[in-house]
Amino acid sequence: MERLRRVYETYPRHFSLSELVIFFGIFVVHLWIVPFWYWGIYRLDIPFPESLSDLFFRVWQTKDVIRAISVSFFASVFVLSFVIRRDSLRELGIRWDTIRESGRDCLIALCVLLFIAGAMVITYSHTFSFDRYYDEGFFSLLDDLSFCAFWGIVQQFMLQSIVLVRALQVFKRQSIAVVASAILFSLVHAPNVSLMILTLVFGGLCCRLFLRNRNIFTLGIVHGVVHKALAMLFSSLIVSGLGYYDFNLRIGPVRGDPGLFAYVEYKGSPLQARPSEEMTVPVSVINKSTRRWDSEDRDHPVFMSYHLLDAKGEMLAFENIRTPFSKAIDPGGAAVVNLLVNVPPEAGEYCLEVDIVKEGVAWFKDKGSRTALIPLSTR
Repeated sequence: MERLRRVYETYPRHFSLSELVIFFGIFVVHLWIVPFWYWGIYRLDIPFPESLSDLFFRVWQTKDVIRAISVSFFASVFVLSFVIRRDSLRELGIRWDTIRESGRDCLIALCVLLFIAGAMVITYSHTFSFDRYYDEGFFSLLDDLSFCAFWGIVQQFMLQSIVLVRALQVFKRQSIAVVASAILFSLVHAPNVSLMILTLVFGGLCCRLFLRNRNIFTLGIVHGVVHKALAMLFSSLIVSGLGYYDFNLRIGPVRGDPGLFAYVEYKGSPLQARPSEEMTVPVSVINKSTRRWDSEDRDHPVFMSYHLLDAKGEMLAFENIRTPFSKAIDPGGAAVVNLLVNVPPEAGEYCLEVDIVKEGVAWFKDKGSRTALIPLSTR
């Protein structure tokens, strides 16, 4: 320990730069490398040798364990760094004596940001709807804001107490340290370009406010309120639908659930049938998830089914007849299922989107699993 402390005292800039590289590297592994099989190999079809593909697949299936290890490693490195550097809590922004001054500055900044948000609401009042984003009541919104404030404090601790404090030692000029910290804060929101631009500006503002009073609590509360306002604006003004994925506040690559995942494939030709006919369609499926599929499970049985789309891909009927598996399918198992199909009564061009559903839990498509599209023509 003393040897590390002497290294830090002799080469403080190099030591701080090394810490930033380690912390950012852990983040990259946590957010990008662990789910690489899903977003890279599975979603983008990046060619990889089968042995490496299998390795990344196993990493993705055990991502929760690996991420727990990476978070623990991050915490251990930070605690070790805290002991070596002997940073005071006041320097890290964990203090109460500047609450009033910092709160005043943060309130002014928050009012300016909310004024801009309000101007956007007025400008696009014909599309804005509070209920569209949040329809669970005022007290639920308060609970949500409380969590956002807590998470905002955590993020400001990482940005200010970890990144900016070290950047101030790496760079001689304070302004360069602020810009570098804001850039790093922006990069962790990749590949969401819109959010990267917003966080670059907001991160720089927060760094400036931190250097005035060194208080992460007031900054964290502002962070939480701004996050919630941003979520509402994205949801109501920019895109339709609900959820973080829909209004694009997601950071990092697209994510899937290893517990609800399948390969569904149809190898036949387009279907032709008479209106209102009942038919079966052979569909191949592989259980690529970490859980067993059992159609006779008492609590959450698993079935194959389909969504009925028109020729343009618009949804006509989301819920349709379920087809049970003839036997339970363990992880890695495969089967050919004769999918039960109720042909629509009107003649026309349709498409069956074949999916797996775990009753009472979710459709696999909603958790990132691919579906199979089968053209259907009725005359």
